[in-house]
Amino acid sequence: MKKIWQGLSRIVSSSWTGIVNAISKYLNNEWEVHIWRDEASRVEYLFKHIDKINDKCLKGVLTTGEEFELITQHPFNYQIKKVK
Repeated sequence: MKKIWQGLSRIVSSSWTGIVNAISKYLNNEWEVHIWRDEASRVEYLFKHIDKINDKCLKGVLTTGEEFELITQHPFNYQIKKVK
């Protein structure tokens, strides 16, 4: 009887681990954004959340928790890559 309960507890704990990992993966997104203002200069930022991005505006929350906003008159090139 003891072995049956041990087997059942392993199944239940592994199921909960899978559910917790799925929720954690959904909530813990990280994005890497590269910005080129001209051909020579490239800047990289790590974001938890991106609110708005286009060729003249970038708005979001950095992984450090700080709000970030970049607004320019001249367009810039950018690349977004999901890290986590």
